[in-house]
Amino acid sequence: MVFDFEMTRGKQVAKEFFKDYGGILHTDGYVVYEKDIGTKGLIHACCLAHARRGFIDALKVQTNAQAPDTRLERAIALMDDLFCHRPRGA
Repeated sequence: MVFDFEMTRGKQVAKEFFKDYGGILHTDGYVVYEKDIGTKGLIHACCLAHARRGFIDALKVQTNAQAPDTRLERAIALMDDLFCHRPRGA
C-alpha cells in the first residue's frame, strides 16, 4: 500500500505517479483514474462501496417511479452481506 499526498486531485498527478505501474489499482472511482493511467497491464479495481451507491440511487428512482425491481434490492443485499462478513440468510 502506498499513500502519496498532493495538493491537487488533477489527472496529471495520477498519470505521472502511475506511469510505470501495471498491477491492480484500487480506487474510489474518481474520474481521473478512468483512462490513460498506468501501463497496459494495469487493472482498475473500483471500490464496491462506491458502486453500491449507484444501486441505492437507482432504487430511489424506481421507488419514486413506483416501478420496483427486486434485482436492485438483491444486489444491495448481497453487497451488504459482503460488508458485514456474515453469510447470506444469517
